[in-house]
Amino acid sequence: MSTKVIASALAAVAVLALGIFLFFGTPTNQIKSVVNQQFTAISVADFEKAHTYLAKDKRAAMDKDDLRYYVAQRPLLQYNVKRTFSSIIIQEDGASATAYMDVEAVDGQKGAINVFLVKEEGKWMISTYDFTPDIK
Repeated sequence: MSTKVIASALAAVAVLALGIFLFFGTPTNQIKSVVNQQFTAISVADFEKAHTYLAKDKRAAMDKDDLRYYVAQRPLLQYNVKRTFSSIIIQEDGASATAYMDVEAVDGQKGAINVFLVKEEGKWMISTYDFTPDIK
């Protein structure tokens, strides 16, 4: 195999790796991914999976049935059909973040959900939510 072919192959792999990192590897994209994955799990009533995206202290305080009840009281969590991240702010220490989202439920109800996250063992986990309007 010629040196030119090997160099081209290595360059292609490097470009692919950079693209994957930029798409999946940035903290902002990691946060969006965690929030979207949990909301998707909630929307199909997979509370076992949704529970796995919670921070350790939240998982300890809230079991899967508690999460199901919590979600049932908040239609914007359970029935959201449209999520738009308006901004994501990562604290300077890199250990916590807030994702600000505008959401719309299937019944047309609109509101905002602020998702607070913490970094645990290198992964972003959801610690709590704040709703506007308060839809308890």
